[in-house]
Amino acid sequence: MNESPGAMSFLRELGGRWPSPDYVEGSLQKVPAAQPLEVFGNWPIRQSYDMDGGEIVGTGPVNSHSFPAESPEVLQEFFRLFSAFDTPSETGAILSFCERWGGLGYSELRRAEGIKSGSTARTSESRERVADPVTWVKAHVVAAYLASTLLAVVKNEPDANLIDALAQIPRPLVFPAGSDYFSWHYLDDPQLGPEGTRKLLLSAATQLIGPNVAGIHIVPQVDDEAMQVGTTLRFTALIEVIWWHVLKLAESPKLRVCQECRSVFAPKRTNQVYCPPPAYSRGEESLCAVRQRMRSYRNKKSGVESK
Repeated sequence: MNESPGAMSFLRELGGRWPSPDYVEGSLQKVPAAQPLEVFGNWPIRQSYDMDGGEIVGTGPVNSHSFPAESPEVLQEFFRLFSAFDTPSETGAILSFCERWGGLGYSELRRAEGIKSGSTARTSESRERVADPVTWVKAHVVAAYLASTLLAVVKNEPDANLIDALAQIPRPLVFPAGSDYFSWHYLDDPQLGPEGTRKLLLSAATQLIGPNVAGIHIVPQVDDEAMQVGTTLRFTALIEVIWWHVLKLAESPKLRVCQECRSVFAPKRTNQVYCPPPAYSRGEESLCAVRQRMRSYRNKKSGVESK
């Protein structure tokens, strides 16, 4: 027998104690008999993305959707944009990211500023023009990279390296928060000990993360096939989910910087030095490890010493 007698008996008891319609009349709005279920956790990917006057513009209909909360690799790919900045490959790298994940959501965040608190309406499915300023995108990349690196320093680095890490934080710290920018004027004591320095570094990381995940909500998600209820995120913009993955890094006891792509990741093994493979990869080996091995092989054949 699959049913639980204890649960069923308690359910019957609850049913008998439920308020009658007369009791709650006038205090609740009537719910329509049938409403379409909203699928949370997805983000639209438009037909094309192009650079136009310092903006990344998404045009055309929505062709597909990504599910960034379920894909930690979105953060690794976001980090990798940093190495392309101010190089001939910068534009191509940013547009490739958008083609895989969708735009970062600047337009959606700006529109949401006029929506009442608590509303989660999103117009990204429409044919409205959506655009992300390139400077804003780059600022988020740098800020997310800084927050993650500070977390790695706090968790991994010896005391001797802490003061040097503190010196890398700008004063004041101006950083993107949603569609806007915040400024944090912090003070530090040159005589701070290791514990105090770690606390200040951790405070800087959380100052960067906090405003960027403030608009995210956890919601239940029904899996009709498995007859299970899971959790997913309700968000206004993709950039919020990227920062949510930074927050998940903060929960990890250990962090490393990939020896190949320099992205920050949470290792699953003590000897792991490359970031994990993405969900879409067919194998279980890190793509960065494969890339490094192939480069070493080519260098060996050509007589070039590997780094």
